[in-house]
Amino acid sequence: MSVFWSIVSQCWDEGLTATVVHAPDGGGLTIKLCGSIDRRTCATVNETLLAALAGHAGKRVVLDLASVDFCDVAGMRMLVSAHRHAAASGVTCSIENPQLHIRWLFEAMGTAAFLEVASS
Repeated sequence: MSVFWSIVSQCWDEGLTATVVHAPDGGGLTIKLCGSIDRRTCATVNETLLAALAGHAGKRVVLDLASVDFCDVAGMRMLVSAHRHAAASGVTCSIENPQLHIRWLFEAMGTAAFLEVASS
């Protein structure tokens, strides 16, 4: 029996693609971001994250940053805000697969543990 990820939604903004997919086991969502998370794309990412988090209390949401090539301070603030929103809504949220320079940013700003950045 084949198990496939089910695409829930996609959004595009200049420099960023966000794809929201259901996990094969139905236990949560994975949001795959591709491109840059910066001042220009923060609003789009935030809208996508908040829409994905709605109605998923008790579930796990993973932000897959493997294809994110840039994140500035505005992007970091937005990720912290989304994580707080998730926690307040009863959603477990974590970050996986950040590139080394993105992971360094999380660690340098002291947010790696708070954002539950998975170690690689």
